[in-house]
Amino acid sequence: MAQSSAATTQQSQGGGPPQSSGSAGSGEGMRLILFVGIAVIAVVVIAVLAYSLTSGLSSTSAITQNKSANSTTIYMSPTQAGLLLNSSLTDYSTSDLFNPASTVNVSLLESFVPQLAGNATSGWVTMAIGTSTSNASLEYIAITTSNTASIAYLLGSSIASSVSADMATAAINSGTYNGLAYTYDAYQNSTATFQTVYGWKNDNVGLTIVQENAGFFANETALVDATANDTP
Repeated sequence: MAQSSAATTQQSQGGGPPQSSGSAGSGEGMRLILFVGIAVIAVVVIAVLAYSLTSGLSSTSAITQNKSANSTTIYMSPTQAGLLLNSSLTDYSTSDLFNPASTVNVSLLESFVPQLAGNATSGWVTMAIGTSTSNASLEYIAITTSNTASIAYLLGSSIASSVSADMATAAINSGTYNGLAYTYDAYQNSTATFQTVYGWKNDNVGLTIVQENAGFFANETALVDATANDTP
């Protein structure tokens, strides 16, 4: 991916994540995390994105387990989410990625990253919505998989490419921080901004997504730091 002068790239392990002067403002209302086209859609981001990506396609394999194999959960805390959104939260929820009753589940992710089928044993989803004027919302997904590097790239780039088709690139950076080999993407247009950090660490893939009103950016350093620290 090409580097952008809009943000600083961190390339060496053990160094600090890239610095960004942007931060999420304050605000109100429930907004979706993923921005597709120029519409800000309602709350379950990945579900809406997956529908847009797979409309007209046949469904993928059904979930073959009803909970993660790993009993140790991996969630982002409400405190962390609030700090990233620079806001108190109007909504916070967590779910097991293998729970068939959850709207955001592994079967849904497989619909736009088919390589996940048979390559994921555990996963968890954290969603949070802020109260600030940025109308910010956040999602963090952790997935235990046997093919971390490939799955992280496919998952992150599939989401980013669907967004970037309708938004100008603000920054694309990559590096290694606290054991997480990551890519940071940021996009914006006159309506909204969209940021994602995705990468892999040990046996896990970590993905953090933030969507906000135009003019607001969550701090890049904090996004990389939280994703790296929460992904074991």
